[in-house]
Order: sequence, then C-alpha cells, then structure tokens
Amino acid sequence: MGYQLRRWLADRLPAGLSSGERLVALEIADQAHDDTRRAYGKDTLAAVIRRTGFADDKQLGKVLGKLAGKGLELRVPIRDARGNVVTDKSGRVLFACNGHALEFHVPGQECPALKAPRTGDLQSEAGDLSPPGSPPAGGSFATEGPPPGPEGPPPGAGSSPAWSLKVPPAGDPSPQSPHDSSSLLSHERVVMEALASAGVTVDEMREVIKEIRQAIKGKIENPNSYFRTIAARGDLPDYLNRVRANAERAAAYAVRKAQPQPAAEQAADPDEPSVTPEEREAAIAAIREALGGAHVRSGGKGPARVLRPRQAPEEPSPAAQAARSYLNSRGDYFEWMAVARDKLGETAGRDEVVIFAAELAKERTALTA
Repeated sequence: MGYQLRRWLADRLPAGLSSGERLVALEIADQAHDDTRRAYGKDTLAAVIRRTGFADDKQLGKVLGKLAGKGLELRVPIRDARGNVVTDKSGRVLFACNGHALEFHVPGQECPALKAPRTGDLQSEAGDLSPPGSPPAGGSFATEGPPPGPEGPPPGAGSSPAWSLKVPPAGDPSPQSPHDSSSLLSHERVVMEALASAGVTVDEMREVIKEIRQAIKGKIENPNSYFRTIAARGDLPDYLNRVRANAERAAAYAVRKAQPQPAAEQAADPDEPSVTPEEREAAIAAIREALGGAHVRSGGKGPARVLRPRQAPEEPSPAAQAARSYLNSRGDYFEWMAVARDKLGETAGRDEVVIFAAELAKERTALTA
C-alpha cells in the first residue's frame, strides 16, 4: 500500500491544516497505491473512517470538503459519458452515488496547495514519488497543462485534477489500485485471474461473486473449487457484463436525478375570480341543511361516520298488518315474502312487499281449491 506515498505527502502538506484534516489526508495516502496514487472501494472508505476515529462517512465528508476548500481535493468526481463532471440539482459535484463508490486520489507536486519539501527531508533524499510527467519539487513546466507526449491525456478526454490519471465516464469500471494477490481470498484470485483479460476490478470481482451467490441461493461448501468450475465453464464474463450493466444504469439514474426539473405550471388562471365570502357561507348552510342535524364522529379503524338523530319508527298500515297476519297463519310467511321481493325488486318498501306477498298466496290458494 501507500506507506511511501504517505511519507511523501507528509513532507508537502500545507501548514494551515488542522490536525484532523492532516490525519485524513495522510490516511488516504496510506490506503492509496504508490504507483497509481489511487484508493477505491467500500473497504477503503471504512478503513479511513476507522483509522481516523470519525463516527461515519458524513463526518469524514465534512473534513474532505474543508480540504477541498483549501485546494487539496482528494476525491475523484463522477463523470458522464462525455467526460463532464456530474452535479446535483444544486450544482454540487457528485463524488459517489448508487453503484459508484467514492474514489480517492492523491495529487502530485503540480497541486498548488502542496508545498515544496525542505532540503534534507527523508522523501527529498529518497526520491520524488510524483506521477510521471509532473513537475519536479519546487519547479514547474514551461507551459501550463500536461507536457506533450504519450503520457498526457488525449484531446477531449476527461481527467481528474491530477491530469495524468484518466477518470472514466460514470458507469465505466473505475481504475483500481493494483492489489497484492496475497490480500485476496483463494476463490477471489480465481475470479480475478479468469476475468483479467476483461480488465476486471476488485470491486467488480466481488460484485460478480455476490451475483453468483444470490443466483444459487445456497451455501457454497468449497468456494475455491466451485468458482474454478464456473471459470472453466466460461460463465464468469456473463456475470461481469451483468454487474457492469447494473453500474451503468445506476450512474445514468444519478445523472437523471441531478438534472434540474422543469418549473411547475400554474395550477389556476390568475384572472379567474375567487369565491366570495357570501358564496362560501351559502355553501356551508346548504351542507348543514342537507345533513339535517347530523353530527360527524371519527371511526375507530375506518373513515368518519355521519350519525343522524334517531327518529321514531313509522306505524305500519292496516293493510300491511292484515297481510302479515294472513301469511303468519299460513305458516309460509318467509317463502312468499321472498317471491314478492324478487318480483318487486330491492327498492320496494316492506309494507308493499308484504301486501303483494299476501295477494300471491291468496291467488295460489284459489287456484288449488
């Protein structure tokens, strides 16, 4: 890892940094690789939070923002397919999103915020660790921008603040620091070796393994043998393509969310007259009259219920009482009531139904006599 890079940065950090800012910058340099000067992945972020003593990534983000305000930007911004920096609705640069983990980069001596080391410092004697093509300590190139040659970025290519390291478009595999194979598990090395020709990164490799574990929905007893079998079968590239497609969709979604939304149209015509107080009072009075003295009570587990005052039941008509007595005397009251209800419908009144039922019963009796 970046032990040499940490010592190199320690000799060049500006004097105006607080102890917390200095600790964060040095820990990121310690996590980065000496050659690429980059650190990437959730494990890296968790290690920086743990070793600096911060509670979570929000506290760490505040310190990183203060470092950026002092000219020392250690985060790599997300870029779209055209190489443009992705921002949110407020215009703030996005450094991480769903499917794109936070990536760190330690700038070289070309960063204006870094000071030149003093003569006799350990890193001055041991040699400069600035990336190839960067100006020497305390010096600068004759012209602004990257020096000519194959090490400079091609025209139009997106690049990070440290111009010598290209930043891929959002959704593309982010460059990874070379990892020591001894730090990987045996089955992880199997997947890395099988997908090396596709330029797989460590995070992509772990997402591939996660996809496979979710697909089989069971415990893998011997991961080393199992992943060797999948690699020999040629299935790993399909899983890698799926992982990269998911990352591209997540990055595209982040870009869409960052776009400003169109202004909402006015809901009503400003020239349309509003309701007058007299009209409002008249509408309230009409509602009260329609309720007829009812009051509203909230239901315990449902909508509000409108309760009307109790009214005395109406007295049945003499004809209905006579029809009911006749049907009861026959002993088939409910049968004839059901027949009459079917013929008259559900909207017919009860007295009307019982009278009609009695007439039907009398007709049947007359026919069978």
